[in-house]
Amino acid sequence: MLSSIKNQVRYGFLAGLKLAGNVVYPSRLDWISEEPESWSDVSLILILNHTSLFEFVYGVSLPYSFLRELSKRLIIPVAASTMKNPLGNFVFSNLAPKTIQLTRRRDQSWLKFLDSIDSNDICIFMPEGRMKRLDGLDKSGKPMTIKTGVVDLLERYRGKKMVLVYSSGLHHVLPPGKHVPKIFQPILAKTELLSVDSYLKQFEGQNLYESVPKDLEERRDRYCF
Repeated sequence: MLSSIKNQVRYGFLAGLKLAGNVVYPSRLDWISEEPESWSDVSLILILNHTSLFEFVYGVSLPYSFLRELSKRLIIPVAASTMKNPLGNFVFSNLAPKTIQLTRRRDQSWLKFLDSIDSNDICIFMPEGRMKRLDGLDKSGKPMTIKTGVVDLLERYRGKKMVLVYSSGLHHVLPPGKHVPKIFQPILAKTELLSVDSYLKQFEGQNLYESVPKDLEERRDRYCF
């Protein structure tokens, strides 16, 4: 009973964000593949070009039926530092039934996250693992590479479908270090529907921990605009 009430509260939160977002953040998803026949078939969403804590605003483009599924089945890994941010803590604490805090190292927190994934879970993941600053680099002044942990995640979602979101970036809405988002800004992204099995099959015989991050970086640089 309590779980059902929490799911309803989360759905209300997500639906409210969608309603408000449609007014203040006109959005568009441009599909470079076929669109999902049903979003209920999508189990993994990878967002490339991570630029802002405000990327949950892409939810305004999702159908209400999928938001209801997210309210019951969503699992999100969140950096511990993000949960210390008041905005990040509020959003991610209310966004998903499972919010797993991670460090920036491949340690027990990462293994705990992987072990927390059930076959029914929908995961939203930013494979760069940190945000791009206004200079195009990460907080430490390094290029925005894809972390190898995305391979572990893809292995957990074999037999499922995923959507790659090629974000146009949200520095114009809420760049890192700022706390008040600008409103009435356009939100744009290209999107691609893929079978996880088909995606991984193209790297057969290769080192996935080298090939997959390189491929995702090339896709990001080609499609993010």
